[in-house]
Order: sequence, then C-alpha cells, then structure tokens
Amino acid sequence: MRVSQLALSAALIAPLTSGCRKIEPAPKELQSLFQFFFTEFEDAEDETMAEAVRNLDGLLEEDKDGVLAYQDGTIDDLSKEDVDRTGYTHADPADAVGLYMVNNVACDMDQMVELVTMKDQVGTYGTYESFDREWISDVPAFQSGEELTASWFDVFHFKSGLLNIDYVADNDGAGRWIPDLSDEETPFGPVLITRRLMVEPADMEHEDHTYPQDWRGELYYQRAEGNIGHVVVMWREAEFGTLSGEDEFAQRTVLNGLKDWDADSDKACEDG
Repeated sequence: MRVSQLALSAALIAPLTSGCRKIEPAPKELQSLFQFFFTEFEDAEDETMAEAVRNLDGLLEEDKDGVLAYQDGTIDDLSKEDVDRTGYTHADPADAVGLYMVNNVACDMDQMVELVTMKDQVGTYGTYESFDREWISDVPAFQSGEELTASWFDVFHFKSGLLNIDYVADNDGAGRWIPDLSDEETPFGPVLITRRLMVEPADMEHEDHTYPQDWRGELYYQRAEGNIGHVVVMWREAEFGTLSGEDEFAQRTVLNGLKDWDADSDKACEDG
C-alpha cells in the first residue's frame, strides 16, 4: 500500500516534534468529536487527532457484518470563532444547519484518497454540471503519502431541474494525513481528513435563492480490508425559494446525496 510511506514520514518527523510538547486530550463525546475534526483540522497534533478517531470509532455502531452502520442526523452549531479561524468571515454560522453522516465505503485507502482528490469529479460522481479543480500543492505526492498535507481549489456548477436549483460555488479544499504512529495510537493505519470551505456566497441563477455558507469536514479510516469508515460533518445555510435548509425535506435531500456519493465510490473501487 502506497500510503504505508506515511509510517516512514511519521518516524522522520517524530524526533523533531517530540520532547516538551504538550499533547492535548481529544474529546470523548460524539457531538464534540464531530466538531473537532473540522475546527481542529489544522491545529491539533497528530496524536490528538489519532485519539479522536479511536474515541469516535468506539461510539459508532456496527451492523451484523461488523462494518459501520449507516447513521445521520443534526449536530451542534459552529461558533463565529470556529469559522473565523478558517480565514473566511463572510457569514454567521448561527444561521447554518449542522448535519452529519456515518457510512461504510467499500474501498481501500489508496483508492479513497485518489477519489477524494482527483480532478475529474464529474466522471465518477456526475453530481455537477461542471467541476473545475486546481491543485494548489503537490497532490500526487499527497496521494502517495510522501506529503502529509495538500490543498486544492474547486469551482463547480450545480443544477437540479427537479428542485429548480442552479448555482456556481467556489470552494477552498484541503487534505491532511494522520500518519501511522503506532499499533496502539493508530490501529486503523493512516487516517485521511479533508476540509471544504465555501469562500463566499454562491452565485445563484434565481434571485429568490440564497446560499451564503457551507463548511464541511470529512474523515476516512480503514477499519478492515475493503472497508473505509466515512464520516461527514457539514454546516450549511441555503434558501432555494420555498425550500429552506431548516426543512426536514431539504436536510434529507442533502444526506441522501452524501449517501449516493458513497455508493458511487463503492462502484468506482469495485471497477478498479
């Protein structure tokens, strides 16, 4: 597995970062953990992130086959301080609705990181009218595990005739590896975390539609061969005419879309 290079990366970094560092403990409650992967994406030590993954996995349910059982729901709001730390201050997160999804994806980590970071998202997922991704950093080195972080920028056009939704959004994307620290600290091997920030309100086709903010974090960790635990947390504010992000139908539509994305990932990994 190419991402096994992350074990070597961790070994090389450890002597430079050990010593008097104070490692803060990770949260233990589910709601706090959901927020933690987003808010501490850049700042938490690898050891703390690894602990957070272990804590989270211990709170999630498995199905009869021993893989993560699907679950979703709402989560607590982000604070203004939380979003201001991202560098984007254009919206009040109190106006956004927080959602989460937990699911299993039938992929290995090498496949997963390729799917998450590849430029051609339309070819695999078909969610967008158009999708333009610019790799800001050396993403191929990130995919192989040679680099522990990466960044990219997305401009995508989404259109739904059924729901009469049409917009273009600009998004700042980033990825981070939690390297393989030890069998005890990282029992799942290297962990992939991504973050997506909508940098400004989306450009809407219809005047009575607004989409001011969207903050998203995703976690991927390999629980077994061919089984990736996938956790999505997101906070979104959107009004598409009479369809509000506060409505249960709108929330269910978003969550079903995330589930469909995982199903497309399953197929892509099966097809190789």
